[in-house]
Amino acid sequence: MKRTLAQAVLVVGAIGAVTTGVVLPGGELHAQPSVTVTGSVRGQVRDLARHEAASGALITATSASLQGDQIAIADAAGTYFLTALPPGYYKLTVSYLSRTFERDEVLIQVGKQAVVNIAVDSSARTGVPIGETINIRGTVPLVDQGSTKIGQSFTGLYTNNIPVGRTFGSVIGAAATAQRDFYGTSLSGATSIENTYIVEGINTTDTAHGELSLTLPNEFLAETEVITGGYSAEYGRATGGIVNVVTKQGSNEIHGSVFSYFSPGALSSAAHSIEQQGGSVAIQNNLDYSYDLGAELGGAIIPDKLWFHIGFDPSRTRTVWTRDVVQQIDDNQDGVPDFDPVTGLVLHKKVTGRDIPTAATTYFFTAKLTGEIDRNNQFQLSAFGNPRTGTGSIYELPYPDTWAANDTVFNRSDGAYDATAKYTGKFGDGATQIDAQAGFHRSYNNMTSPGGPGSQPTTDYNYTRSLYDFADIEGSGIGACQDNGPDDKYPKIQNCPVNLYAEQGLGLLEQRTNDRLSAALAVTRRVKVLGYHVLKAGLDIEASSYDTTLSFSGGEELRRSCNTDDTGSCSDAPDAAPGPWRVLRYGQVIRNLTPAELADPSSVPLGPGQQIDGCAGGLAICGPAAARHVNTSDRSIGAFVQDSWQIFPNLTLNLGLR
Repeated sequence: MKRTLAQAVLVVGAIGAVTTGVVLPGGELHAQPSVTVTGSVRGQVRDLARHEAASGALITATSASLQGDQIAIADAAGTYFLTALPPGYYKLTVSYLSRTFERDEVLIQVGKQAVVNIAVDSSARTGVPIGETINIRGTVPLVDQGSTKIGQSFTGLYTNNIPVGRTFGSVIGAAATAQRDFYGTSLSGATSIENTYIVEGINTTDTAHGELSLTLPNEFLAETEVITGGYSAEYGRATGGIVNVVTKQGSNEIHGSVFSYFSPGALSSAAHSIEQQGGSVAIQNNLDYSYDLGAELGGAIIPDKLWFHIGFDPSRTRTVWTRDVVQQIDDNQDGVPDFDPVTGLVLHKKVTGRDIPTAATTYFFTAKLTGEIDRNNQFQLSAFGNPRTGTGSIYELPYPDTWAANDTVFNRSDGAYDATAKYTGKFGDGATQIDAQAGFHRSYNNMTSPGGPGSQPTTDYNYTRSLYDFADIEGSGIGACQDNGPDDKYPKIQNCPVNLYAEQGLGLLEQRTNDRLSAALAVTRRVKVLGYHVLKAGLDIEASSYDTTLSFSGGEELRRSCNTDDTGSCSDAPDAAPGPWRVLRYGQVIRNLTPAELADPSSVPLGPGQQIDGCAGGLAICGPAAARHVNTSDRSIGAFVQDSWQIFPNLTLNLGLR
């Protein structure tokens, strides 16, 4: 299945910002590229002694996060622009009239623009030796004055000091407007499957259901940006929030860390049992332990030219499902099960129980090469993922002691792998910027049975009956569930009724792979006409696929209905008619009938399980299939154009069409 998605969205926004200190007539350069993994800074340099713009001043940006340096020359209005800066703290050095001025601790964040206005004093030349550096103190506004978007950014300063989860997937919940829903974390009132998750500039959203398919430990990350609304036309394929994640990179100095976390189940609050009204099986899931031991390391292969960063973190979690058999009580012997007057639910007491463990190990990893061809041309190669493997049991199913543990185990593997390459180039003295990126994302989810009872067909009893009917499976410890038996304390009620009881078999099994190939190109150009315009146009292409194979354990699923009396009602009477069995299997068309066979379908020989009635309108032979295989593909092409027009220093108008 091929389809092309097209959409046109007009985005209009105006920003008003009140500034203090030096009043600037300048504008901005940086409009976030469609593969935003960097930030920018702009401002104006003014000479306090001359009360005029410091035209021709040379501004140099340096940082441990930046290979080499980036430079800009202030124009006639003293305005300067520096773009494509990796997140981190920067030093801005201004060279003006043979003097040097410095501004430290300038924070650059992903997708944001820092406004740094610098006031220099040319009269400082008097009595100051040439070569002396003058340090300028000040603060940088935290408000992004060039964008309409709303959201928050989370760095290591936050995740190291605030009790949040271990990965960026859990940090998302700390953003304003975040809410948990059935599939994940929703933002700004949209459902979680309307979000888009971008890591290192590529879309890692699950192609099957739109969920979060990849997450990484916070120790591997430089910054997580959560955009909850107001984003411009360059952002597409989302009607909810956008989560933009950038991993750490190397520097000229070797740096790294070793970290470990351990959460014992004894320090976690016990889970409450989930009981079913009218049922006799209660379940609860408790943490046994969770731990990880990881490390990350970055440094230089060639100083100021080629950097590396790698990280690896195995993380293991073991939980225990407790499956309890409970019985209804009738202490007042009125023939009606007692209930809780507060909740209105039937009261139960425990008969027996069994612990069913399940465990999984996730192997988080990341690797990045950052290179500089020259000051105006950089590239980046990244690979990361979170493959997970695990074993366990289906807690709904009974597992008596007569079954070996490995007979009830399922094997599961899931997670994601990603790779991306990015190029950024600046031309025309930095007035034009080109961003190009290509990436591959694969997520997968496989569940199999190694054999034993777990690989048998699941059998469901689609009516209410006594759990004691399954004593051969549940074990001898459920004697209290026998109605009118020697241990029956409540003879006027059914002790342990169960509905939709299932025995053996894992049921539906799936092996699924979802791939996405993506490429994006964006061109940004700064133009000075009636203020400053940052014109940007881009094109992005995604080719996605969804490949899944579904099968029943044992090849089928069996369902049995209750015995019935003459009126068709369920009955336990000895003369009641046996309940019918229903067999669920996947089917397929074996072949079409020939003209001769269509003339006399009754003469067509059929194999086991094959039929003509109901198959393609009686025109073909259908038969059972071991599995159902679905493979679909999708191609999406998007384009946008936008303008960020700074009319006045405190007024910016953003227009866009996608």
